[in-house]
Amino acid sequence: MSAYSDKVIADGAVAYWRLNETSGTTAVDVIGGNNGTISGGVTLNQAGALTDGDKAMTFNGTGRIDVAKAAYSAIGTGPLTLEAWVWLDPAGGAFMYLGDCKNAGSVESGFLVYFTKSGANYSLTLFLGNGTATTFLTGPNQLPGQWQHIAAVVTRGASDVMWIYINGAQVATQAMPATGWTLTGNQPWSMASDTGGSAKLTGLLDEVAIYKTALTAAQIQAHYSAGVATLSPSTVFTSAFADDEDDEMPKYNQWTPITPSDSADLPRVTDGIWVGGAGNIAAVQPNNVMPVVLTVPAGAWIPLVARRINSTNTTATGIVALYTV
Repeated sequence: MSAYSDKVIADGAVAYWRLNETSGTTAVDVIGGNNGTISGGVTLNQAGALTDGDKAMTFNGTGRIDVAKAAYSAIGTGPLTLEAWVWLDPAGGAFMYLGDCKNAGSVESGFLVYFTKSGANYSLTLFLGNGTATTFLTGPNQLPGQWQHIAAVVTRGASDVMWIYINGAQVATQAMPATGWTLTGNQPWSMASDTGGSAKLTGLLDEVAIYKTALTAAQIQAHYSAGVATLSPSTVFTSAFADDEDDEMPKYNQWTPITPSDSADLPRVTDGIWVGGAGNIAAVQPNNVMPVVLTVPAGAWIPLVARRINSTNTTATGIVALYTV
C-alpha cells in the first residue's frame, strides 16, 4: 500500500479498486471484496497516476469493468463520495463512465459521473436519479492528456448539496432540487463504460473508491496531495554560491527563464533547474504526463531533467532552465 491508499482506507472507503493488476480478468476491491470482471479492450499493468509507482489500466473504447451489486452500493438516502484518477485520450470519444445507472438520459435510481467532450475540452458531470426525477452538476472544461484526480460528493442533512472537485480543488457546487432522494442504484456498478455500452472511455483509469460519507474539502485535498506527494531528488540541493570544490553547478553554461505552463512544453528538455524564490516545482519528466512536485529552497539548483514545469502547484519563483551545452 502507500500514503495515498492509506488515506483512502482511513477516510472510510467502502469499496476501493486500485486497478493495479498485472494479469487476469479480475479487478480486486481491496476493502470489501467486491471484485469486478474485466472485459473488452483493457490493457493492464500501465503507468499509473500516483508517484508511488502503482499501476493503472488503459481502456481503448471497448473495455469495461463490471461489479455485481452489493452492500457497498446501498447508499440509500445517505451522503456519498465517488473518487478516481482519470487520464483522457485527446483523440478519444465522448465519455468516461463510473456509476450504477444505465445512462444519464433516463429516469433511474442511482448515481454516476462521466466526462463529456466538446471540441478539445472535456467536462465532468455528476448525475443523480431517484426513479422519478434527475439532477445534474457539471464542472468547467478540462484539458485531456493528463492525469486528473476527480471527486464527486453529495452531502445530506440540513442541506442536500452536490459538489465536484478536480485535483483537490472545488470547481462546481449546487443544491439538490428536492428532498426524498435515494442514491441506491438499480444497475450493477460499472467502470469505463455504462451497462448499455454507449458511454465508453478511451484513456486510463486508476484508484476508484466509493464512500458512504461526504469527504470534506480538506480530506479531498489531502488525497490529491498524497497522490502527487512531494519528492526530493537523490542529490542534495546546492547553492550556486557555495564555496565547495564538489559543487557541479559550474558545468551549466547555458540558461533560459521558465514560464510555468500546464500545456506548453519547454523548447528543450532541461539538464537542471535553478530556483530564485523558494517553493514547489511541479515538474513533468520527458516520458511522463504526471507532474512530480518538489520543494526547493531559494537560491538552489537541482539536476532535474524536465520537459515542462506546470503552473498548477508551482509556487517557486525565478525558475531558470539550465543546460550543459
